[in-house]
Amino acid sequence: MTSPAAQTCETVDITTIERTATRLWRRAGVRRSDRIALLGELTGELDAAVADGVGTSGVVGDDPATTLREWADERELSGRAYRLGLVVPAVLLGATVGLGAILALLFLAFRSIATVEPGNILIVVYALSAALAYLCALAGTWGALRLGGDPHATSTALTLSWVLPLTGLAALAGGVGTAWIQGFSTTPTTFVTTVTAVCLVISAGAAAARHLALRGSPA
Repeated sequence: MTSPAAQTCETVDITTIERTATRLWRRAGVRRSDRIALLGELTGELDAAVADGVGTSGVVGDDPATTLREWADERELSGRAYRLGLVVPAVLLGATVGLGAILALLFLAFRSIATVEPGNILIVVYALSAALAYLCALAGTWGALRLGGDPHATSTALTLSWVLPLTGLAALAGGVGTAWIQGFSTTPTTFVTTVTAVCLVISAGAAAARHLALRGSPA
């Protein structure tokens, strides 16, 4: 018969294993609903092992991290989470960093602090900023997913590489359309609504790219 002290030790072990499993499965891109189902299955097996006197090692072995990851991989549940809370901010932040110069010029123009006149230099600045925003968005998204242990970091970045140019054109049209509706005024309201429209379009493009990447990659 297992002593109370031993039972307490086993309970602590089970709790630790459950926390490890949740962390590993989240990093592996397992969807929340699938994590809950897996955790229920794992808890049931751990409780049964402890009741039979086998101990938790009878379920997860000597290397729990590897075993727990294999649980998700064997059931083809890894890499199925959209993780838009990571993808969308990474794309927006990368694009914002790349478009820093353009955003500064637009802000100054809307505040009537400076006049932005068309010219060859300005066109070059626009082109370089767009290219930099594109590269920063791709690198930022790949890096964020890679650090998060996502198995589809590369496929997501590759899908973004052709979705982003299309999204950029749509965002430009959305921004111009929003400003046009408000008469191209230089009020803070116009600036905020225009930027918001652009961000919404880019966010939708990032979400679509992630969906396509997951659909086109094996789980």
